Amino acid sequence: MIIEIFEHIFPESTDRSTVESWVNGEAKPNMAEAGYGLIRWCWVDAAEQPSTLISIGEHESPERLKHVWQTKDMVAARDQFYSLFPEAKVSRRILRVIEE
Repeated sequence: MIIEIFEHIFPESTDRSTVESWVNGEAKPNMAEAGYGLIRWCWVDAAEQPSTLISIGEHESPERLKHVWQTKDMVAARDQFYSLFPEAKVSRRILRVIEE
């Protein structure tokens, strides 16, 4: 199993409700359509990073991860994110789960 973690850092002036509207109205439906695994969206609860959103998703394999990001739904979601939030900084981590 593969875990994909994104850290989205927004300018402090960013309205959280605008981000949450995008997550619920665009990102989640597009991710579901693309076959994205379990995903959670969490605001970081820390004074030093008040505008940081973490997303965590699951994929069955590296091949599935690659496939999901090539679908038109995920390309559309990514492009819309950068259009709506051009000043956001995004970092990504890919983790391989150790199976017993």
